[in-house]
Amino acid sequence: MKHITSVFLFASSLFAFALSIPAFAAGGYGNARDLQTDCQATLKFSRKQASAAEMYASGYCYGFLSGVADTLALNEKLPETEDATPEDLAHIVLRYFDQHPEVLRLSAATAVKAAFTHANSSPQGR
Repeated sequence: MKHITSVFLFASSLFAFALSIPAFAAGGYGNARDLQTDCQATLKFSRKQASAAEMYASGYCYGFLSGVADTLALNEKLPETEDATPEDLAHIVLRYFDQHPEVLRLSAATAVKAAFTHANSSPQGR
C-alpha cells in the first residue's frame, strides 16, 4: 500500500509540474534573440531535421509569429496571413533579424512587427 501511495504522489507531482511548463512559457519571449533561436528550429523542423526539443520550440515560434501577424492584421496594419506557412513566417523574421541585428535586443513582439511591416512594404523583404 505504501508503494502505491508513493507512486501516486510521484505521478501527481510530475503531472502538476508538466502543467506548469506551458504557463511559464506562455509569459512570452524576453527579447528577439530568444525568439530567433526557436524560429531557427522551425526551419529545421520543416526539413525534418529537428530534435524533440526543437519541435517543441518550433511550435512556440510559430504560435508567437502567428499571434503577432493576426494582431497586426486585425488592426489593419498588415494583410491577412492565412496562407502563410510556419516556414514562411520564420523566413521573413529570420531574414529581417539577419539584416537588422540591432533588433535582437528589442522585445520579440516589437522586432517581429518590424519584420512583418518591412516584408509587407518591400518586395525584397519577403
